[in-house]
Amino acid sequence: MGLDIYISKQGKNCKECLIHWRKFLPVADWFVKNVYGGKVDCNEHKLDWLSLVFLHEAAEKILASHDWKNELQKLFPVSQDFVWTGHRELAYLKMLNAIVEDIDGIAQPGDGEELLIQISY
Repeated sequence: MGLDIYISKQGKNCKECLIHWRKFLPVADWFVKNVYGGKVDCNEHKLDWLSLVFLHEAAEKILASHDWKNELQKLFPVSQDFVWTGHRELAYLKMLNAIVEDIDGIAQPGDGEELLIQISY
């Protein structure tokens, strides 16, 4: 079992998976806090378009920063005993790039459409 985040678009007659992120714990924690109200129930929840816009813009800002690790703390806080290694730096940078690239491809929902998010552990 693992951590999966699914972002889908529900239309009148169909549902389409737009994003599937695997093992992005900091992103899952952010959604739990900001969308799920602090509790994960593994059900789908409505996702506000502006939440995705915020996440996208924040990830872009972090990637553009020379001091990206401190910028990262504002969005995805890590514990004080967290030790940065080359592998962890690469994993976080890949995650941030995936956020930007994946959200770039999503258009704002139209009439009769809504965004949904589901987090499963």
